[in-house]
Amino acid sequence: GGDIADMYATGTAGDFSYGQKFWADEYRLNAKIFEYPKPVVSFLQGFTMGGGVGIGCHGSHRIVGDTSQIAMPEVGIGLVPDVGGTLMLALAPERLGEYLGTTASRMNASDAIFAGFADIYIPEGKWPVLIAQLETTGDTACLTPETPAEIGPIPSQMPEITKHFRGVGLSDVLTTLENDDSEFAQKTLKQLRRNSPLSMACTFEILNRLRGSNISLAKALDLEYR
Repeated sequence: GGDIADMYATGTAGDFSYGQKFWADEYRLNAKIFEYPKPVVSFLQGFTMGGGVGIGCHGSHRIVGDTSQIAMPEVGIGLVPDVGGTLMLALAPERLGEYLGTTASRMNASDAIFAGFADIYIPEGKWPVLIAQLETTGDTACLTPETPAEIGPIPSQMPEITKHFRGVGLSDVLTTLENDDSEFAQKTLKQLRRNSPLSMACTFEILNRLRGSNISLAKALDLEYR
């Protein structure tokens, strides 16, 4: 993820120019990766969160393995999903984007592929050889997908996610969850209550504005930067 220590220090001191430049430069880089005409291969090992998603999940070939943990956790620190992550959230199946963006839930390899944050699973033990082949040949044909060793929980949770997150805003979601005694509803409610209410409400608004025929990374980054 991104290193926000300097941004915090300058911001609390009243200097917001550092953060403005930091985000502008970061978002331009995200757009460059997204638009780059040559293959961009990323191996998403371990934690890929926030700023790491902006670097690793906009390329042409996004590879996950057994240790992959992908998330957009910004609502936990008073921000909104950014680095173009709202585009992927808006394009995720049904209302999965709202769920991931407001709960900051982590995805394993299979869930990341299901949600559209990754493309293929390859066991991490094979990565060094593949990286060497890519460095030597530049041919992405060596990237052969395999079946993830562990299937994540999200596909089986989709009926519940759709049921509770189909409202137009945060208050709708909270109301349905509070009136449901199921394990999923109560766990999700606990997750939401840990995060910033304003950040979660803004996340819903961004995704509502993004969806439609003119959805694009440029629009996502513009809304995030505001």
